[in-house]
Amino acid sequence: SSMRLGLLYNNELVAAMTFGKPRFNQEYEYELIRYSTSCHVLGGAGKLLDYFSKEFKPSGIITYADRCWSYGNLYKTLGFRKVSSSGPNYVYVKANLILTRYQCQKHKLKRVLGEDVFNDKLSESDNMHNAGFVKIYDCGNLTFMK
Repeated sequence: SSMRLGLLYNNELVAAMTFGKPRFNQEYEYELIRYSTSCHVLGGAGKLLDYFSKEFKPSGIITYADRCWSYGNLYKTLGFRKVSSSGPNYVYVKANLILTRYQCQKHKLKRVLGEDVFNDKLSESDNMHNAGFVKIYDCGNLTFMK
């Protein structure tokens, strides 16, 4: 993230919100990338978003909620509007190595797996399976805008 805002309590960081240029949808000026707390901070997200809005005057903010962990209620509370819901996404896992679907696009697999393992005649999934990876699906994402 290029912009990081935080709330302090007794000189200790208790909440942080980060923003940057949108990673996936360039129609928006900013993306709210993360909000995190070390404890329950009543109204913390609203304070950070209000400060960001006053300082940077964004024309549009986009953010995402991982459907494995959230219904996006925080974003609704902050005045964001749900604009879409994606289908499941996936990663590849082998022992303690996790590779995203972006890292494993077929045109990148020769470099990822090595020439001796990669087979150009096989699909991405088949190549990863033959290399000992398991495909793990998630629940998708919700997209919100403000």
